[in-house]
Amino acid sequence: MKNTIVVAFLALFAVTGAFAQSDSSVGAVNMQRLLAGYTAYQSALKKYEGAISPAEEELANLQKKLQDMQANGQELESKKDNPALSKDARKEAQSAYETLSEEFRALGAQFQVFQNQTQQLRNQSRQEFLLPLELKARETIVTVAEDKNVDLVVEIAPVDVKEDEEKTYSVYRGTVLYASESLDLTDSVIAVLNAAGE
Repeated sequence: MKNTIVVAFLALFAVTGAFAQSDSSVGAVNMQRLLAGYTAYQSALKKYEGAISPAEEELANLQKKLQDMQANGQELESKKDNPALSKDARKEAQSAYETLSEEFRALGAQFQVFQNQTQQLRNQSRQEFLLPLELKARETIVTVAEDKNVDLVVEIAPVDVKEDEEKTYSVYRGTVLYASESLDLTDSVIAVLNAAGE
């Protein structure tokens, strides 16, 4: 365990030390703002939304029908079990409840199928309309980074600090968009690990 901690510390030291000693530079890109400002992407986004909108609306309608049926079912369930109602009224409520339950199950199955089809449509439309432009944006990030001699590009996102202040800070989102080969420390880390003998 102690050797593992030492190896991890040495690897971290190698990473930070190598970066600090080199003439490396870091850049940052706000992907949300980049795509919002990318006119071809915005046009493609409208096409994407147009392609999936009818299916999304139909899915919402089916979901609303299911919710309404569920509410009606709860009402019928309380009626069929209500001792204050006549025997015939309870029997009628029981029959209506059973019919509604069957319709609910059938519509629920239809909803599941349509939900899966809608998800497939979303995925296909995203691949058709948006993915090529997202890839082009990432390729352009690499090109710009290389042109500006930037070794590492990370993704950032704006975060508002407080509601009463107009300050916005950018925070790292955990995504590296580009890293120069000069920053690859894999061989150094392998050497440190192998030197530890474990």
